[in-house]
Amino acid sequence: MSIRSAWAFLAVLHFVAIAAGWRFGFVAGLAAMFAVHVVLVGAIFLPVVFGVGCGIRRFLPQGKEVCITIDDGPTADTEELLSILEAANARAVFFLIGARVAANPALCKRIAAAGHGVGNHSQTHSTAWFWSFLPRAQMREIESANAEIEKACGVKVRLFRAPVGFRNLFNAGVLRSLGMQHVGWSARGFDGTDSNIERVVYRILRGLKPGAILLLHQGLPHHAKLLRCLLAELQSSGWSLVVPDELR
Repeated sequence: MSIRSAWAFLAVLHFVAIAAGWRFGFVAGLAAMFAVHVVLVGAIFLPVVFGVGCGIRRFLPQGKEVCITIDDGPTADTEELLSILEAANARAVFFLIGARVAANPALCKRIAAAGHGVGNHSQTHSTAWFWSFLPRAQMREIESANAEIEKACGVKVRLFRAPVGFRNLFNAGVLRSLGMQHVGWSARGFDGTDSNIERVVYRILRGLKPGAILLLHQGLPHHAKLLRCLLAELQSSGWSLVVPDELR
């Protein structure tokens, strides 16, 4: 959906609610307006349920392959995460926050130089508000982070993941205008809120299928141990950790 189409869609939905109120009375109009906003909020927080989708959630595997993605870097544990990945001969995609890249560009460069993918996770990681940003504010967040990442890594950024994965109807049009793709995930363990390694690994491995995109985070004390344990479990079960062409 383009930015213009998103505006038109919003206008039509609200016009229908207002027309319902004009035709059937205040209570009907209020109910229609409530239904409109349930749909809009649902499309943000439950996009798959409401048929909006989350962008790329899987890739076409060549065998028993999965892709690990790591959000929120660079952080103090990035060096350790890179060492763990190197020891396991594994590759991942790091979704980086522009402001953190600006504070430590050398670490960002090391991620790219090690053969990992890099993506945009917004400039400021506004968890509470990014989902509500209008096109101009989204564009500013994404372009600013792109500039920092490209300056530090020397690579063209074409992948984006919204903070917490929540994005509104304008995001697809903003990304299309920038030649970018949104990347979701198909397996996660809620490692941002749960530090129990066994429980997190179990959630990720439960029902895991080839072509899955795994969501991990960095920056908390348990994240390095989690990555080490997850890699060991995956590789002992015959999984290959790759960065497919769709995520380069």
